Amino acid sequence: MFLILVAVGAGLCSTQTAGKKYYLVGGLFFEGMPPGVGSDNVAAFIIHEDGARHEVTELRLRKGIVLSEEVREYATPADEVPGAEAFLMSYRGGTGKKLPIGGAVQTLKKEEWIGKAFPEFKVKDIEGQEGRYQISSQGRIRCMPHYVKCRGGHVRRLPMKVLELKYDEVLQIKRMLAGGVHPYEIAEKMGISRKMVSRIKSGRSYAWLD
Repeated sequence: MFLILVAVGAGLCSTQTAGKKYYLVGGLFFEGMPPGVGSDNVAAFIIHEDGARHEVTELRLRKGIVLSEEVREYATPADEVPGAEAFLMSYRGGTGKKLPIGGAVQTLKKEEWIGKAFPEFKVKDIEGQEGRYQISSQGRIRCMPHYVKCRGGHVRRLPMKVLELKYDEVLQIKRMLAGGVHPYEIAEKMGISRKMVSRIKSGRSYAWLD
């Protein structure tokens, strides 16, 4: 069973773009309510606009709640959502218009998701990091296989791995650090460890991404 939340006041509506409705959850766009998101795990509704009469409703999840990888696979690539860049800038900057939540109702929406094709998955090299790092259409970063020199002159091949944070999340963290936001506050807001924020701040992690 899937849940649809109802906001009261300004009226909850997702972006009206070419007849499609999009929601923004954790930096990802979904055409329709993402499965498994309900009143128990949403802390706030926030409207983001692009200045061209497009808007999207962000469903801000409660602390400690994250979308599963299965749900993330249903995300629509940002380049297919008109106004996405402006929406993400507003989202990362913590702006937007917060709506009051008046209540919630349960509505079956299985037909919107069961059997629905996954968005096309695309991967490309990150500019300036060709052959080293790639980014997917969902914003996930992966480190490509590479060789490192070990003690004694031995060479070891490291396998490909997917990094913990998404591209947009790293940029958001760096902007907050540059703006003077305390690392503890950033860790709480982003749902990550203080150690990770410290590593980003010191340049020990994601130093190549700016």
